[in-house]
Amino acid sequence: MDSKTVLGLDVGERRIGVAIGDLEVRVAMPKSVIRRTHIKKDVITVLEEAKERGVGLVVIGDPLRTDGVEKGDTMARQFAKRIQAEGLEVVLWDERYSTKAADRLLSHLNGVQKRSGKLDAVAAQWLLQGYLDSLGSRDG
Repeated sequence: MDSKTVLGLDVGERRIGVAIGDLEVRVAMPKSVIRRTHIKKDVITVLEEAKERGVGLVVIGDPLRTDGVEKGDTMARQFAKRIQAEGLEVVLWDERYSTKAADRLLSHLNGVQKRSGKLDAVAAQWLLQGYLDSLGSRDG
């Protein structure tokens, strides 16, 4: 993979949180939220974003059960298959507790406990940062 830019996706039923990261400096930032319509259209939106940013890797949150076992053919896994079929490298990454962690962070920063569009982007950032941090521990 030549590109240092990576997208993180938190694929939910209603929204997709999007984060952008850099493999070299290993930092992720929340970017945006995509309102879900239809998987085909949503994949096209993500592919356009990836092309625009020169993304070489997409990290998609894998909604494992709390015991770490896969849930089966989830929406995230379907999404991953479709993006991979378009030629982008995809990594499924454990997203357990990413939304809860993002909610705690936002409520601490904003003093607000409600779910908002920011929550999904911050959850994507959280899972992408976890992936990027794991790369550092592999180098040592």
